[in-house]
Amino acid sequence: MNEQRPGQGFSLIEVLLVVLVVGLLGGVVVSTAAEDPLAPADVVRECAADARRLDMAIDAYFTGRTLRAIPAADSSADGFELTLVDAGQLTSTSSLYDLDTLGRRLPADESPCP
Repeated sequence: MNEQRPGQGFSLIEVLLVVLVVGLLGGVVVSTAAEDPLAPADVVRECAADARRLDMAIDAYFTGRTLRAIPAADSSADGFELTLVDAGQLTSTSSLYDLDTLGRRLPADESPCP
């Protein structure tokens, strides 16, 4: 390599390498920050909205029924919700909560909701 004389500065290759490394690090930081799908406040709002939707569907399902249990439409975790969908009380199942036969809400697997 050539000896560097005082006052000569950096070579073009050295400057380009530094710019490349800084650009790569900046890209990693931006892509990591963009992966956060929901902020904590959004999660709380989404959980509360889904809980209200399920509670209203359960109340509507039990209105006028003497049996206070929901039969499962199938053996999946969403079986009780599917019964509410079939009855016209829900438009779709919840990804945040599951229901048991008595209509109690339980957090679904990997759900951020309490």
